[in-house]
Amino acid sequence: MPASYGGASGGSSLSSLGPTVSTRAALHHWRLTGGSPWSDLGSGAATLTATGASWLTDRPGVSIWRGGVVSDGSPSTGDRLSATTTIASGASLTLALTVGARLLPITWSGGRMLLIVWGGSTVTRNLLALLTSGANVFVSSGVAGSAVVTSAVSVDWTIPHRIVVTHAQSTGAIVLYIDGVALGSASDTGSRAALDRINVGGTAGNAFGVSSALAMVGDAQVWTSALTAAQVLTDWDEARAAMGR
Repeated sequence: MPASYGGASGGSSLSSLGPTVSTRAALHHWRLTGGSPWSDLGSGAATLTATGASWLTDRPGVSIWRGGVVSDGSPSTGDRLSATTTIASGASLTLALTVGARLLPITWSGGRMLLIVWGGSTVTRNLLALLTSGANVFVSSGVAGSAVVTSAVSVDWTIPHRIVVTHAQSTGAIVLYIDGVALGSASDTGSRAALDRINVGGTAGNAFGVSSALAMVGDAQVWTSALTAAQVLTDWDEARAAMGR
Protein backbone atom coordinates (compact mmCIF):
# COMPACT_ATOMS: atom_id res chain seq x y z
CA MET A 1 0.00 0.00 0.00
CA PRO A 2 1.34 3.47 -0.82
CA ALA A 3 2.06 5.99 1.87
CA SER A 4 -0.44 8.83 1.95
CA TYR A 5 0.29 12.52 2.01
CA GLY A 6 -2.07 15.46 2.06
CA GLY A 7 0.11 18.19 3.54
CA ALA A 8 -1.02 21.33 5.25
CA SER A 9 -3.81 23.11 3.42
CA GLY A 10 -4.34 26.81 3.36
CA GLY A 11 -5.17 29.81 1.26
CA SER A 12 -4.76 28.56 -2.31
CA SER A 13 -7.08 30.28 -4.78
CA LEU A 14 -7.71 30.41 -8.49
CA SER A 15 -6.86 34.11 -8.49
CA SER A 16 -3.32 33.64 -7.17
CA LEU A 17 -0.43 34.45 -9.48
CA GLY A 18 0.83 30.93 -9.85
CA PRO A 19 4.01 29.06 -8.95
CA THR A 20 7.20 31.06 -8.49
CA VAL A 21 10.27 29.69 -6.75
CA SER A 22 13.92 30.75 -6.69
CA THR A 23 16.30 29.53 -9.36
CA ARG A 24 18.89 28.79 -6.63
CA ALA A 25 21.80 28.14 -9.00
CA ALA A 26 19.89 25.42 -10.88
CA LEU A 27 21.30 24.08 -14.13
CA HIS A 28 17.81 24.33 -15.61
CA HIS A 29 14.69 26.15 -14.43
CA TRP A 30 11.59 26.60 -16.55
CA ARG A 31 8.69 28.66 -15.21
CA LEU A 32 5.75 27.29 -17.14
CA THR A 33 3.48 30.27 -17.64
CA GLY A 34 2.43 31.50 -21.05
CA GLY A 35 2.95 29.36 -24.13
CA SER A 36 5.78 27.32 -25.63
CA PRO A 37 8.72 27.79 -25.91
CA TRP A 38 9.93 28.52 -22.38
CA SER A 39 13.33 30.11 -21.78
CA ASP A 40 15.74 28.68 -19.20
CA LEU A 41 16.18 30.72 -16.02
CA GLY A 42 19.06 28.45 -15.00
CA SER A 43 22.67 28.42 -16.15
CA GLY A 44 22.08 25.74 -18.80
CA ALA A 45 20.34 28.07 -21.27
CA ALA A 46 18.20 25.26 -22.72
CA THR A 47 14.83 26.17 -24.27
CA LEU A 48 11.90 23.92 -23.37
CA THR A 49 9.52 23.30 -26.29
CA ALA A 50 6.09 21.66 -26.47
CA THR A 51 5.33 18.78 -28.83
CA GLY A 52 1.72 17.86 -29.57
CA ALA A 53 -1.41 19.96 -29.48
CA SER A 54 -2.92 18.84 -26.20
CA TRP A 55 -1.36 21.36 -23.80
CA LEU A 56 -3.28 23.92 -21.76
CA THR A 57 -1.54 26.84 -20.05
CA ASP A 58 -2.56 29.52 -17.55
CA ARG A 59 -6.11 28.29 -17.20
CA PRO A 60 -8.09 29.25 -14.08
CA GLY A 61 -10.55 26.45 -13.48
CA VAL A 62 -8.17 23.86 -14.90
CA SER A 63 -5.64 23.95 -12.09
CA ILE A 64 -5.99 24.81 -8.43
CA TRP A 65 -4.01 27.98 -9.14
CA ARG A 66 -3.36 30.03 -12.25
CA GLY A 67 -0.15 29.24 -14.11
CA GLY A 68 1.50 26.10 -15.37
CA VAL A 69 0.91 23.67 -18.20
CA VAL A 70 -1.04 20.42 -18.42
CA SER A 71 -2.15 17.83 -20.93
CA ASP A 72 -5.80 18.26 -21.85
CA GLY A 73 -6.63 14.75 -20.62
CA SER A 74 -6.42 13.03 -24.01
CA PRO A 75 -2.68 12.97 -24.70
CA SER A 76 -1.32 11.46 -27.89
CA THR A 77 1.78 9.29 -28.04
CA GLY A 78 4.85 11.50 -27.81
CA ASP A 79 3.14 14.58 -26.37
CA ARG A 80 5.73 16.18 -24.09
CA LEU A 81 7.79 19.25 -23.32
CA SER A 82 11.43 18.68 -24.21
CA ALA A 83 14.87 20.25 -24.00
CA THR A 84 18.43 19.16 -24.61
CA THR A 85 21.02 19.21 -21.84
CA THR A 86 24.62 18.26 -21.10
CA ILE A 87 25.06 16.40 -17.82
CA ALA A 88 28.34 14.59 -17.26
CA SER A 89 28.51 10.91 -16.35
CA GLY A 90 28.45 10.20 -12.63
CA ALA A 91 26.71 13.46 -11.75
CA SER A 92 24.45 13.66 -8.72
CA LEU A 93 20.99 15.02 -9.49
CA THR A 94 18.06 16.88 -7.99
CA LEU A 95 14.75 17.21 -9.84
CA ALA A 96 12.00 19.51 -8.55
CA LEU A 97 8.48 20.43 -9.62
CA THR A 98 5.60 22.52 -8.43
CA VAL A 99 2.33 20.80 -9.31
CA GLY A 100 -1.32 21.68 -8.90
CA ALA A 101 -4.49 19.63 -9.06
CA ARG A 102 -6.70 19.45 -12.09
CA LEU A 103 -10.24 20.65 -11.44
CA LEU A 104 -11.57 19.14 -14.66
CA PRO A 105 -12.93 15.60 -14.25
CA ILE A 106 -10.13 13.13 -14.94
CA THR A 107 -9.50 9.46 -14.39
CA TRP A 108 -5.95 9.03 -13.06
CA SER A 109 -4.60 5.76 -14.41
CA GLY A 110 -1.42 4.10 -15.57
CA GLY A 111 2.09 5.50 -15.47
CA ARG A 112 2.34 9.22 -16.19
CA MET A 113 5.60 11.14 -16.59
CA LEU A 114 6.10 14.33 -14.60
CA LEU A 115 9.81 14.96 -15.23
CA ILE A 116 12.65 12.83 -16.60
CA VAL A 117 16.34 13.43 -17.24
CA TRP A 118 17.73 10.67 -19.46
CA GLY A 119 20.17 9.59 -22.12
CA GLY A 120 17.66 8.88 -24.87
CA SER A 121 18.01 5.10 -24.94
CA THR A 122 14.92 2.98 -24.31
CA VAL A 123 17.14 -0.12 -24.20
CA THR A 124 19.71 0.77 -21.53
CA ARG A 125 18.16 2.72 -18.66
CA ASN A 126 20.22 5.80 -17.72
CA LEU A 127 17.70 8.13 -16.14
CA LEU A 128 16.11 9.74 -13.12
CA ALA A 129 12.39 10.39 -13.27
CA LEU A 130 9.40 11.59 -11.25
CA LEU A 131 6.17 9.81 -12.20
CA THR A 132 2.60 9.29 -11.13
CA SER A 133 0.79 5.97 -10.98
CA GLY A 134 -2.87 6.62 -10.46
CA ALA A 135 -2.94 9.27 -7.74
CA ASN A 136 0.45 8.20 -6.38
CA VAL A 137 3.90 9.69 -6.95
CA PHE A 138 7.13 7.68 -7.17
CA VAL A 139 10.70 7.88 -8.47
CA SER A 140 12.33 5.66 -11.08
CA SER A 141 16.12 5.48 -11.47
CA GLY A 142 18.39 3.76 -13.95
CA VAL A 143 22.18 3.51 -13.78
CA ALA A 144 23.76 1.54 -16.65
CA GLY A 145 20.56 -0.46 -17.08
CA SER A 146 19.38 -0.80 -13.48
CA ALA A 147 15.70 -0.43 -12.63
CA VAL A 148 15.14 0.99 -9.15
CA VAL A 149 11.94 2.60 -7.84
CA THR A 150 10.91 4.20 -4.56
CA SER A 151 7.72 3.32 -2.75
CA ALA A 152 4.65 5.09 -4.10
CA VAL A 153 3.22 8.01 -2.12
CA SER A 154 -0.48 8.83 -2.32
CA VAL A 155 -1.00 12.55 -2.91
CA ASP A 156 -3.97 14.81 -2.18
CA TRP A 157 -4.37 16.46 -5.59
CA THR A 158 -6.91 19.02 -4.35
CA ILE A 159 -4.00 21.25 -3.26
CA PRO A 160 -0.71 22.19 -4.97
CA HIS A 161 2.54 20.52 -3.97
CA ARG A 162 6.31 20.78 -4.26
CA ILE A 163 7.87 17.46 -5.33
CA VAL A 164 11.64 16.92 -5.16
CA VAL A 165 13.90 13.91 -5.72
CA THR A 166 17.62 13.80 -4.93
CA HIS A 167 20.13 11.17 -6.03
CA ALA A 168 23.63 11.25 -4.54
CA GLN A 169 25.87 9.25 -6.87
CA SER A 170 28.60 8.81 -4.24
CA THR A 171 26.29 6.77 -2.00
CA GLY A 172 23.48 5.78 -4.37
CA ALA A 173 20.91 7.28 -1.99
CA ILE A 174 17.65 8.40 -3.62
CA VAL A 175 15.15 10.41 -1.56
CA LEU A 176 11.65 11.52 -2.59
CA TYR A 177 10.35 14.63 -0.83
CA ILE A 178 6.83 16.02 -0.97
CA ASP A 179 6.36 19.45 0.57
CA GLY A 180 9.72 19.26 2.34
CA VAL A 181 9.07 15.85 3.95
CA ALA A 182 11.09 12.75 2.99
CA LEU A 183 8.51 10.08 2.15
CA GLY A 184 10.26 7.63 -0.15
CA SER A 185 13.76 6.26 -0.60
CA ALA A 186 15.80 3.76 -2.57
CA SER A 187 19.42 3.06 -3.51
CA ASP A 188 20.92 2.95 -7.00
CA THR A 189 24.71 2.68 -6.99
CA GLY A 190 27.24 2.97 -9.78
CA SER A 191 27.99 5.74 -12.25
CA ARG A 192 25.15 6.90 -14.47
CA ALA A 193 26.19 7.63 -18.07
CA ALA A 194 26.07 11.16 -19.47
CA LEU A 195 22.53 12.51 -19.96
CA ASP A 196 21.46 14.70 -22.86
CA ARG A 197 17.70 15.28 -22.73
CA ILE A 198 14.89 16.33 -20.41
CA ASN A 199 11.17 15.77 -20.83
CA VAL A 200 8.43 17.38 -18.76
CA GLY A 201 4.97 15.83 -18.79
CA GLY A 202 5.79 12.96 -21.13
CA THR A 203 8.50 11.12 -23.04
CA ALA A 204 9.17 10.81 -26.75
CA GLY A 205 7.08 7.95 -28.09
CA ASN A 206 5.86 7.21 -24.55
CA ALA A 207 9.13 5.43 -23.79
CA PHE A 208 9.28 3.14 -20.74
CA GLY A 209 5.51 2.54 -20.92
CA VAL A 210 4.45 5.93 -19.59
CA SER A 211 2.48 8.74 -21.18
CA SER A 212 1.74 12.42 -20.67
CA ALA A 213 1.11 13.72 -17.16
CA LEU A 214 -2.31 14.86 -16.04
CA ALA A 215 -1.13 17.08 -13.20
CA MET A 216 -0.65 20.81 -13.79
CA VAL A 217 3.11 21.42 -13.82
CA GLY A 218 4.50 24.81 -12.78
CA ASP A 219 8.22 25.35 -12.17
CA ALA A 220 10.46 22.50 -13.37
CA GLN A 221 14.08 22.46 -12.18
CA VAL A 222 17.23 20.34 -12.44
CA TRP A 223 20.44 20.55 -10.39
CA THR A 224 23.64 18.54 -10.90
CA SER A 225 23.98 18.03 -7.17
CA ALA A 226 21.93 16.31 -4.49
CA LEU A 227 20.26 18.93 -2.31
CA THR A 228 20.45 18.26 1.42
CA ALA A 229 17.35 17.76 3.55
CA ALA A 230 17.86 21.26 4.97
CA GLN A 231 18.05 22.75 1.47
CA VAL A 232 14.90 20.89 0.42
CA LEU A 233 13.08 22.26 3.47
CA THR A 234 14.19 25.81 2.62
CA ASP A 235 13.01 25.23 -0.94
CA TRP A 236 9.62 24.08 0.37
CA ASP A 237 9.22 27.13 2.60
CA GLU A 238 9.71 29.30 -0.48
CA ALA A 239 7.36 27.28 -2.67
CA ARG A 240 4.73 27.16 0.08
CA ALA A 241 4.63 30.95 0.25
CA ALA A 242 4.28 31.17 -3.55
CA MET A 243 1.40 28.67 -3.48
CA GLY A 244 -0.44 30.45 -0.71
CA ARG A 245 -0.16 27.42 1.57
